[in-house]
Formats: sequence, C-alpha cells, structure tokens
Amino acid sequence: MNTEETQCEYAEMARQAAATEAACATERPEHVPTPENSFFLSFPKIEAKKVWIGFLLLAAFAAAEFAFCLL
Repeated sequence: MNTEETQCEYAEMARQAAATEAACATERPEHVPTPENSFFLSFPKIEAKKVWIGFLLLAAFAAAEFAFCLL
C-alpha cells in the first residue's frame, strides 16, 4: 500500500535522479587523473623450479592416496 508519504518520497528520489542525470550529461570533469600502474594486473615471473616441485608433490600425494585406497 502506497501512502501519500511514500509517494512523495518516490517523487523526491525521482527528481534527484533526474537532476543528477542531467548534471552528468552536461558537466565535464575538470581533470581526469591518469591511472597508476599499480591499478593494473601484473603477471610476476614464476620460477619453473617451484612449479615442478609443486607438480611432483601433487603427483606424490595422488600416488599415496591411490596406494592407501588399495589397502
């Protein structure tokens, strides 16, 4: 049930939204800052030795799990 009070609130919100939209459509910012490099994704160099160690540990764990399942 919409009361007169909520309808007034909705009308005020609609008026504010229209004013904001109109301001955004016509006003231009004075200065748009240039983004810094820290805002972008960086892909650090991953050492192959660490990847191989992780893969071997994963393979050893999988082999151990399989072996223990057979017992």
